[in-house]
Amino acid sequence: MQPLYQRYEPAPDKSDLTMVHINLWGGRNNDRESLFKQIAPEDPDVIVVSELEGSWYRTLADKLGRKYPYVSSHPYNAGVGIYSKYPILKPELRIEPVEHRARLLCQLDVKGHKPVGLMLVHPTVPIVPKSRFDARNKELTELYPAEIKTLGDEQILLGDLNCTPWSPYFDKLLAKGHLKDSERGFGFTPSWPTKMFLFVPLRPFLPIDHVLVSQGIVVKERRLLGEVGSDHLPVLVRLKLTE
Repeated sequence: MQPLYQRYEPAPDKSDLTMVHINLWGGRNNDRESLFKQIAPEDPDVIVVSELEGSWYRTLADKLGRKYPYVSSHPYNAGVGIYSKYPILKPELRIEPVEHRARLLCQLDVKGHKPVGLMLVHPTVPIVPKSRFDARNKELTELYPAEIKTLGDEQILLGDLNCTPWSPYFDKLLAKGHLKDSERGFGFTPSWPTKMFLFVPLRPFLPIDHVLVSQGIVVKERRLLGEVGSDHLPVLVRLKLTE
């Protein structure tokens, strides 16, 4: 894998698609305003969320419904949701068998471009028992690469992957899926954890929230937003699609 100090990718003059992903931390996050304060000045085209649980489902529907009329949201066991200014085509909810985690596959009908494949994932946490570790690795190296290829010529895979970019399984996902890491060229951006551990304040030190894109997509900007009450920080990307 390329070291961080060698990572570089030239930015285009403009972007075609701005996206924000955030793991909401479900029922443990009661901060209903910080997320919207962070997102508002960025004005993303698509907002993608993981751990869509509790009252967050209703909150997002109320707050985002008018500006983001195209929605595919499923508050199901670490639920997932996509809120878009562009039409969402062929949305499909799939469930992994070990912890019954949800993932969403669809296409975005971005004006002036061919439909862009979008895959929102949140694999199993790789902790004991070993079956969970094996399940996550299978998702990364077999399931996701096979599924992303069915979504068209240009694809975006994003979410809390519960995996760092130093993992060999992350490298296999990139290689088998013909994807590239949007972090390349934008430095080290750890997104987790933001909370306390044994009463010691923590700063994020692991980059486990990722946006991966197909080779033809150019990443103009990638950065983290501020805290939103979750144990994860939101990730923002601005992308240039193929003409």
